[in-house]
Amino acid sequence: MHARLADGVEVKRRIVDDLRPALLDNLGLGAAITWHVEQMSERSGLQCSVLVSEDDSPLPGHIAIALFRVVQEALTNVVRHAKAAHAWIELQRDSAGVKLEIRDDGAGLPPISQRGQRAHGIMSMRQRILGVGGEFDMYSRRTQGTAIRVLVPLEATAPADLVEQRVNSSPGMG
Repeated sequence: MHARLADGVEVKRRIVDDLRPALLDNLGLGAAITWHVEQMSERSGLQCSVLVSEDDSPLPGHIAIALFRVVQEALTNVVRHAKAAHAWIELQRDSAGVKLEIRDDGAGLPPISQRGQRAHGIMSMRQRILGVGGEFDMYSRRTQGTAIRVLVPLEATAPADLVEQRVNSSPGMG
């Protein structure tokens, strides 16, 4: 009974960490990505290389979680569908903003007409990045892998619901 309870607690901890890892808030996006990639690599056997820029200063929360979710979804897709041996994750920060690239050496994506449910994950990643004012590009060739490239300007606007709250809560409104 004690072992089952401990297993249940471990599953709960893993779910909570997957939703929003404490590392994201405490140590930053680079550390959270590195931790997630290590966990995914251990569970799946996928060989991963992670390169994180030295500038890992805090990002606005909505941008950090959007980028983290893209890494999660992309690696999940690599493990489930790509039949890849290796994945490369690079997070760079410069004057243009935050750049994220995730590449694999897998099978590549099928033509759009054959993607089916895989397209849901791709659309979700794209929407997350567009929602924080960023750009999302994906390149794929059959048998040559897939690359996802994201650029989020650091002056990106706040999420739409925060902007709406500010507008609706201005003096004289109401």
